[in-house]
Amino acid sequence: MKTNLFISKDRSTVIARRNDEAISPSTDCFASLAMTKTYLAMTNSGILRFAFIILLSYFSLLKVEAQNPTVRAQFDSLNSIVVGDQVKLHFSLSSPSNYNIIWHGLKDSVASKVEIVNLGKIDTVYSADKKMATYNQLLTITSFDSGSYEIPAIQFQYMKSGDTSRFDIFTQPLVLTVQTVAVDTSKAIKDIKDIVGAPLSFWEIMQWVLLAIAAALIVIAAIYVGRRIKNKQPIIKLPSKPRRPAHEIALEDLEKLRLKKLWQNGKIKEYQSELTDILRTYLHYRFDFNAMEMVSDEIMQSLRLKTNDNNLISKLQQILNIADMVKFAKADPLPSEHDTGMTYAVEIVKSTIITNDNANGTSEKQNLKSE
Repeated sequence: MKTNLFISKDRSTVIARRNDEAISPSTDCFASLAMTKTYLAMTNSGILRFAFIILLSYFSLLKVEAQNPTVRAQFDSLNSIVVGDQVKLHFSLSSPSNYNIIWHGLKDSVASKVEIVNLGKIDTVYSADKKMATYNQLLTITSFDSGSYEIPAIQFQYMKSGDTSRFDIFTQPLVLTVQTVAVDTSKAIKDIKDIVGAPLSFWEIMQWVLLAIAAALIVIAAIYVGRRIKNKQPIIKLPSKPRRPAHEIALEDLEKLRLKKLWQNGKIKEYQSELTDILRTYLHYRFDFNAMEMVSDEIMQSLRLKTNDNNLISKLQQILNIADMVKFAKADPLPSEHDTGMTYAVEIVKSTIITNDNANGTSEKQNLKSE
Protein backbone atom coordinates (compact mmCIF):
# COMPACT_ATOMS: atom_id res chain seq x y z
CA MET A 1 0.00 0.00 0.00
CA LYS A 2 1.78 3.16 -1.23
CA THR A 3 1.30 6.67 0.17
CA ASN A 4 2.41 9.78 -1.82
CA LEU A 5 2.55 13.44 -0.82
CA PHE A 6 1.94 16.29 -3.31
CA ILE A 7 2.57 20.05 -2.88
CA SER A 8 0.56 22.54 -4.85
CA LYS A 9 2.33 24.90 -7.25
CA ASP A 10 1.89 27.84 -4.96
CA ARG A 11 3.29 25.72 -2.07
CA SER A 12 0.28 26.51 0.03
CA THR A 13 -1.32 23.05 0.06
CA VAL A 14 -0.03 19.51 0.77
CA ILE A 15 -2.14 16.56 -0.48
CA ALA A 16 -1.62 12.92 0.66
CA ARG A 17 -2.69 10.15 -1.75
CA ARG A 18 -2.74 6.37 -1.16
CA ASN A 19 -3.05 4.11 -4.18
CA ASP A 20 -4.11 7.10 -6.27
CA GLU A 21 -6.96 7.95 -3.80
CA ALA A 22 -6.93 11.09 -1.75
CA ILE A 23 -6.71 10.59 2.02
CA SER A 24 -8.70 12.82 4.31
CA PRO A 25 -6.18 13.57 7.04
CA SER A 26 -7.14 13.69 10.67
CA THR A 27 -7.07 16.80 12.76
CA ASP A 28 -3.48 16.03 13.61
CA CYS A 29 -2.76 15.82 9.88
CA PHE A 30 -4.23 19.28 9.28
CA ALA A 31 -2.25 20.64 12.20
CA SER A 32 0.92 19.14 10.78
CA LEU A 33 0.16 20.51 7.31
CA ALA A 34 -0.51 23.94 8.75
CA MET A 35 2.85 23.79 10.43
CA THR A 36 4.30 22.77 7.07
CA LYS A 37 2.82 25.83 5.34
CA THR A 38 4.22 28.02 8.09
CA TYR A 39 7.62 26.51 7.69
CA LEU A 40 7.49 26.84 3.87
CA ALA A 41 6.86 30.53 4.31
CA MET A 42 9.82 30.82 6.68
CA THR A 43 12.49 28.94 4.73
CA ASN A 44 14.05 29.30 1.29
CA SER A 45 15.64 25.85 1.10
CA GLY A 46 13.58 23.53 -1.13
CA ILE A 47 15.23 20.28 -0.02
CA LEU A 48 14.82 21.04 3.67
CA ARG A 49 11.24 22.05 3.11
CA PHE A 50 10.48 18.80 1.27
CA ALA A 51 12.09 16.56 3.97
CA PHE A 52 10.21 18.34 6.72
CA ILE A 53 6.91 17.84 4.87
CA ILE A 54 7.56 14.12 4.41
CA LEU A 55 8.36 13.51 8.10
CA LEU A 56 5.36 15.38 9.46
CA SER A 57 2.93 13.78 7.02
CA TYR A 58 4.31 10.28 7.60
CA PHE A 59 3.87 10.39 11.38
CA SER A 60 0.43 11.93 11.02
CA LEU A 61 -0.70 9.16 8.68
CA LEU A 62 0.72 6.52 11.02
CA LYS A 63 -1.41 7.93 13.81
CA VAL A 64 -4.51 7.76 11.58
CA GLU A 65 -3.83 4.14 10.64
CA ALA A 66 -3.14 3.14 14.27
CA GLN A 67 -6.71 4.00 15.21
CA ASN A 68 -8.17 1.34 12.90
CA PRO A 69 -8.32 -2.36 14.02
CA THR A 70 -5.92 -4.84 12.49
CA VAL A 71 -6.18 -8.63 12.41
CA ARG A 72 -3.76 -11.36 11.45
CA ALA A 73 -3.73 -15.15 11.33
CA GLN A 74 -0.74 -17.43 11.66
CA PHE A 75 0.17 -21.00 12.52
CA ASP A 76 1.81 -21.53 15.89
CA SER A 77 4.14 -24.05 14.26
CA LEU A 78 5.01 -25.16 10.75
CA ASN A 79 2.28 -24.96 8.15
CA SER A 80 2.93 -28.58 7.14
CA ILE A 81 1.44 -31.61 8.91
CA VAL A 82 0.99 -35.35 8.32
CA VAL A 83 -2.50 -36.65 7.57
CA GLY A 84 -4.50 -36.72 10.80
CA ASP A 85 -2.10 -34.53 12.77
CA GLN A 86 -3.28 -31.29 14.38
CA VAL A 87 -1.95 -27.74 14.22
CA LYS A 88 -2.82 -24.51 16.04
CA LEU A 89 -4.18 -21.55 14.08
CA HIS A 90 -3.79 -18.26 15.97
CA PHE A 91 -6.04 -15.23 15.39
CA SER A 92 -4.92 -11.89 16.84
CA LEU A 93 -6.98 -8.69 16.51
CA SER A 94 -5.87 -5.30 17.84
CA SER A 95 -8.37 -2.49 18.25
CA PRO A 96 -9.20 0.56 20.33
CA SER A 97 -10.78 -0.80 23.50
CA ASN A 98 -14.00 1.17 22.99
CA TYR A 99 -14.70 -0.47 19.61
CA ASN A 100 -17.23 -3.28 19.34
CA ILE A 101 -15.70 -6.35 17.69
CA ILE A 102 -17.78 -8.91 15.75
CA TRP A 103 -15.78 -12.15 15.74
CA HIS A 104 -15.61 -14.62 12.89
CA GLY A 105 -18.41 -17.19 12.61
CA LEU A 106 -16.29 -20.30 12.08
CA LYS A 107 -17.71 -23.51 13.55
CA ASP A 108 -16.76 -26.75 11.79
CA SER A 109 -14.08 -25.91 9.25
CA VAL A 110 -11.82 -23.11 8.05
CA ALA A 111 -11.52 -24.37 4.48
CA SER A 112 -12.47 -27.32 2.32
CA LYS A 113 -11.17 -30.54 3.94
CA VAL A 114 -9.63 -28.58 6.83
CA GLU A 115 -11.69 -29.28 9.93
CA ILE A 116 -11.84 -27.49 13.27
CA VAL A 117 -11.14 -29.83 16.18
CA ASN A 118 -11.45 -27.26 18.93
CA LEU A 119 -12.42 -23.59 19.14
CA GLY A 120 -10.44 -21.96 21.93
CA LYS A 121 -11.73 -19.15 24.11
CA ILE A 122 -11.11 -15.55 23.15
CA ASP A 123 -8.54 -13.96 25.47
CA THR A 124 -8.36 -10.18 25.86
CA VAL A 125 -5.17 -8.22 26.72
CA TYR A 126 -5.30 -4.47 27.34
CA SER A 127 -2.53 -1.96 26.88
CA ALA A 128 -1.07 -0.12 29.86
CA ASP A 129 -3.30 2.92 29.28
CA LYS A 130 -6.37 0.73 28.59
CA LYS A 131 -6.91 2.47 25.27
CA MET A 132 -6.00 -0.50 23.08
CA ALA A 133 -7.13 -4.11 23.35
CA THR A 134 -5.74 -7.25 21.72
CA TYR A 135 -8.02 -10.27 21.24
CA ASN A 136 -6.45 -13.70 20.79
CA GLN A 137 -7.95 -17.07 19.90
CA LEU A 138 -6.41 -20.47 19.17
CA LEU A 139 -8.10 -22.93 16.82
CA THR A 140 -7.02 -26.57 16.62
CA ILE A 141 -7.38 -27.76 13.03
CA THR A 142 -6.65 -30.96 11.14
CA SER A 143 -7.08 -32.63 7.76
CA PHE A 144 -7.42 -36.23 6.69
CA ASP A 145 -6.66 -35.73 2.99
CA SER A 146 -3.22 -34.99 1.65
CA GLY A 147 -2.62 -31.88 -0.42
CA SER A 148 -2.17 -28.14 -0.10
CA TYR A 149 -5.19 -26.22 1.14
CA GLU A 150 -5.62 -22.47 1.09
CA ILE A 151 -7.20 -21.01 4.18
CA PRO A 152 -8.93 -17.94 2.76
CA ALA A 153 -8.99 -14.51 4.34
CA ILE A 154 -11.24 -14.71 7.41
CA GLN A 155 -13.69 -11.85 7.87
CA PHE A 156 -13.96 -9.88 11.12
CA GLN A 157 -16.02 -6.75 11.71
CA TYR A 158 -15.87 -3.78 14.08
CA MET A 159 -18.08 -0.88 15.07
CA LYS A 160 -16.68 2.42 16.25
CA SER A 161 -17.86 3.90 19.50
CA GLY A 162 -21.14 5.73 19.00
CA ASP A 163 -21.46 4.48 15.41
CA THR A 164 -23.75 1.70 14.14
CA SER A 165 -21.84 1.22 10.88
CA ARG A 166 -19.95 -2.03 10.49
CA PHE A 167 -16.48 -2.13 8.95
CA ASP A 168 -14.85 -5.26 7.57
CA ILE A 169 -11.28 -6.39 8.15
CA PHE A 170 -9.71 -9.61 6.90
CA THR A 171 -6.82 -11.86 7.81
CA GLN A 172 -4.24 -12.69 5.21
CA PRO A 173 -4.71 -16.04 3.37
CA LEU A 174 -2.64 -19.00 4.56
CA VAL A 175 -1.64 -22.31 3.01
CA LEU A 176 -1.70 -25.61 4.93
CA THR A 177 0.21 -28.52 3.45
CA VAL A 178 -0.96 -32.01 4.45
CA GLN A 179 1.46 -34.82 3.68
CA THR A 180 0.95 -38.57 3.61
CA VAL A 181 2.98 -40.95 5.71
CA ALA A 182 6.21 -41.82 3.95
CA VAL A 183 6.28 -45.49 2.86
CA ASP A 184 9.49 -47.31 1.97
CA THR A 185 8.36 -49.52 -0.93
CA SER A 186 11.77 -51.21 -1.11
CA LYS A 187 11.11 -53.13 2.10
CA ALA A 188 8.86 -56.17 2.51
CA ILE A 189 5.33 -55.70 3.82
CA LYS A 190 5.13 -56.68 7.48
CA ASP A 191 2.21 -58.30 9.20
CA ILE A 192 0.12 -56.40 11.73
CA LYS A 193 1.58 -56.55 15.20
CA ASP A 194 -0.24 -58.46 17.92
CA ILE A 195 -2.21 -56.60 20.53
CA VAL A 196 0.03 -55.52 23.37
CA GLY A 197 -1.49 -56.32 26.74
CA ALA A 198 -1.53 -53.53 29.30
CA PRO A 199 -1.11 -54.30 33.02
CA LEU A 200 -4.31 -54.42 35.02
CA SER A 201 -5.05 -51.35 37.09
CA PHE A 202 -6.28 -51.44 40.69
CA TRP A 203 -9.85 -50.64 39.68
CA GLU A 204 -9.89 -53.34 37.02
CA ILE A 205 -8.81 -55.89 39.64
CA MET A 206 -11.45 -54.59 42.06
CA GLN A 207 -14.13 -55.05 39.42
CA TRP A 208 -13.29 -58.76 39.20
CA VAL A 209 -13.17 -59.09 42.99
CA LEU A 210 -16.55 -57.43 43.40
CA LEU A 211 -17.97 -59.60 40.62
CA ALA A 212 -16.75 -62.75 42.40
CA ILE A 213 -18.26 -61.58 45.70
CA ALA A 214 -21.58 -60.82 44.00
CA ALA A 215 -21.60 -64.28 42.36
CA ALA A 216 -20.89 -65.95 45.73
CA LEU A 217 -23.72 -64.03 47.39
CA ILE A 218 -26.13 -65.07 44.63
CA VAL A 219 -25.19 -68.74 45.08
CA ILE A 220 -25.61 -68.53 48.87
CA ALA A 221 -28.97 -66.79 48.48
CA ALA A 222 -30.16 -69.45 46.01
CA ILE A 223 -29.19 -72.27 48.42
CA TYR A 224 -30.93 -70.53 51.32
CA VAL A 225 -34.14 -69.94 49.35
CA GLY A 226 -34.14 -73.51 48.07
CA ARG A 227 -33.85 -74.96 51.58
CA ARG A 228 -36.56 -72.70 52.96
CA ILE A 229 -38.93 -73.70 50.15
CA LYS A 230 -38.09 -77.40 50.60
CA ASN A 231 -38.84 -77.21 54.33
CA LYS A 232 -42.02 -75.21 53.64
CA GLN A 233 -40.71 -72.28 55.62
CA PRO A 234 -41.08 -68.59 54.79
CA ILE A 235 -38.10 -67.18 52.87
CA ILE A 236 -38.02 -64.15 55.15
CA LYS A 237 -39.23 -64.77 58.67
CA LEU A 238 -41.01 -61.65 59.81
CA PRO A 239 -41.30 -60.99 63.53
CA SER A 240 -44.72 -62.07 64.73
CA LYS A 241 -46.82 -60.52 67.41
CA PRO A 242 -46.41 -62.17 70.83
CA ARG A 243 -48.96 -64.98 71.19
CA ARG A 244 -51.51 -64.62 73.89
CA PRO A 245 -51.02 -66.99 76.83
CA ALA A 246 -52.26 -70.48 75.94
CA HIS A 247 -54.56 -70.70 78.95
CA GLU A 248 -56.36 -67.48 78.00
CA ILE A 249 -57.07 -68.75 74.49
CA ALA A 250 -58.17 -72.17 75.78
CA LEU A 251 -60.57 -70.80 78.42
CA GLU A 252 -62.00 -68.33 75.88
CA ASP A 253 -62.60 -71.09 73.31
CA LEU A 254 -64.20 -73.38 75.95
CA GLU A 255 -66.62 -70.63 76.90
CA LYS A 256 -67.57 -70.06 73.25
CA LEU A 257 -68.14 -73.80 72.85
CA ARG A 258 -70.40 -73.92 75.91
CA LEU A 259 -72.50 -71.02 74.59
CA LYS A 260 -73.02 -72.79 71.23
CA LYS A 261 -75.01 -75.57 72.99
CA LEU A 262 -74.10 -78.09 70.34
CA TRP A 263 -74.85 -81.30 72.24
CA GLN A 264 -78.15 -79.84 73.47
CA ASN A 265 -79.13 -79.49 69.78
CA GLY A 266 -78.12 -83.02 68.90
CA LYS A 267 -74.69 -82.15 67.49
CA ILE A 268 -72.86 -84.49 69.81
CA LYS A 269 -69.97 -85.40 67.52
CA GLU A 270 -69.26 -81.76 66.67
CA TYR A 271 -69.26 -80.89 70.37
CA GLN A 272 -66.83 -83.65 71.37
CA SER A 273 -64.52 -82.88 68.42
CA GLU A 274 -64.29 -79.19 69.27
CA LEU A 275 -63.78 -79.96 72.97
CA THR A 276 -60.82 -82.27 72.34
CA ASP A 277 -59.34 -79.94 69.67
CA ILE A 278 -59.27 -77.09 72.20
CA LEU A 279 -57.47 -79.33 74.71
CA ARG A 280 -55.04 -80.66 72.09
CA THR A 281 -54.08 -77.12 71.09
CA TYR A 282 -53.61 -76.10 74.70
CA LEU A 283 -51.44 -79.15 75.46
CA HIS A 284 -49.31 -78.40 72.36
CA TYR A 285 -48.41 -74.89 73.53
CA ARG A 286 -48.40 -75.62 77.25
CA PHE A 287 -46.36 -78.84 77.32
CA ASP A 288 -44.55 -78.49 74.00
CA PHE A 289 -45.57 -81.68 72.19
CA ASN A 290 -47.56 -81.99 69.00
CA ALA A 291 -50.84 -83.19 70.47
CA MET A 292 -52.75 -82.26 67.30
CA GLU A 293 -51.01 -85.05 65.34
CA MET A 294 -51.31 -87.73 68.09
CA VAL A 295 -53.96 -90.28 68.92
CA SER A 296 -55.35 -90.42 72.44
CA ASP A 297 -52.87 -93.00 73.76
CA GLU A 298 -49.88 -91.03 72.44
CA ILE A 299 -51.21 -87.87 74.10
CA MET A 300 -51.49 -89.66 77.43
CA GLN A 301 -47.97 -91.06 77.16
CA SER A 302 -46.53 -87.62 76.35
CA LEU A 303 -48.42 -85.95 79.17
CA ARG A 304 -47.15 -88.48 81.70
CA LEU A 305 -43.61 -87.47 80.73
CA LYS A 306 -44.46 -83.85 81.47
CA THR A 307 -46.36 -84.08 84.77
CA ASN A 308 -46.92 -86.42 87.72
CA ASP A 309 -50.39 -85.03 88.51
CA ASN A 310 -52.50 -88.23 88.42
CA ASN A 311 -55.73 -86.27 88.91
CA LEU A 312 -55.06 -84.19 85.81
CA ILE A 313 -54.10 -87.30 83.82
CA SER A 314 -57.28 -89.10 84.92
CA LYS A 315 -59.53 -86.21 83.91
CA LEU A 316 -57.93 -85.92 80.48
CA GLN A 317 -58.17 -89.68 79.97
CA GLN A 318 -61.92 -89.60 80.67
CA ILE A 319 -62.49 -86.71 78.21
CA LEU A 320 -60.54 -88.47 75.44
CA ASN A 321 -62.30 -91.85 76.03
CA ILE A 322 -65.78 -90.32 75.70
CA ALA A 323 -64.76 -88.42 72.57
CA ASP A 324 -63.33 -91.58 70.97
CA MET A 325 -66.55 -93.51 71.80
CA VAL A 326 -68.61 -90.80 70.09
CA LYS A 327 -66.33 -90.57 67.01
CA PHE A 328 -65.70 -94.27 66.37
CA ALA A 329 -68.53 -96.14 68.12
CA LYS A 330 -71.28 -93.56 67.63
CA ALA A 331 -71.98 -93.63 71.37
CA ASP A 332 -74.53 -91.26 72.90
CA PRO A 333 -73.16 -90.03 76.25
CA LEU A 334 -75.45 -88.85 79.01
CA PRO A 335 -76.02 -85.11 79.42
CA SER A 336 -74.08 -85.22 82.68
CA GLU A 337 -71.08 -86.68 80.84
CA HIS A 338 -71.09 -83.75 78.44
CA ASP A 339 -71.17 -81.27 81.32
CA THR A 340 -68.48 -83.23 83.18
CA GLY A 341 -66.21 -83.14 80.11
CA MET A 342 -66.54 -79.35 79.91
CA THR A 343 -65.89 -78.99 83.65
CA TYR A 344 -62.83 -81.25 83.51
CA ALA A 345 -61.43 -79.36 80.53
CA VAL A 346 -61.67 -76.03 82.37
CA GLU A 347 -60.04 -77.56 85.45
CA ILE A 348 -57.17 -79.04 83.40
CA VAL A 349 -56.42 -75.63 81.92
CA LYS A 350 -56.67 -73.69 85.16
CA SER A 351 -54.56 -76.20 87.09
CA THR A 352 -51.70 -75.98 84.60
CA ILE A 353 -51.51 -72.20 84.19
CA ILE A 354 -47.88 -71.10 84.32
CA THR A 355 -47.01 -68.25 86.67
CA ASN A 356 -43.72 -66.75 87.80
CA ASP A 357 -44.19 -68.42 91.18
CA ASN A 358 -44.11 -71.99 89.81
CA ALA A 359 -41.70 -74.25 91.62
CA ASN A 360 -39.75 -75.10 88.48
CA GLY A 361 -39.10 -71.42 87.87
CA THR A 362 -39.95 -71.71 84.13
CA SER A 363 -41.91 -68.85 82.68
CA GLU A 364 -44.81 -69.29 80.32
CA LYS A 365 -42.92 -67.52 77.56
CA GLN A 366 -40.22 -70.21 77.70
CA ASN A 367 -42.66 -73.14 77.55
CA LEU A 368 -45.11 -71.84 74.94
CA LYS A 369 -44.24 -71.59 71.24
CA SER A 370 -45.21 -68.70 69.06
CA GLU A 371 -47.60 -69.31 66.25
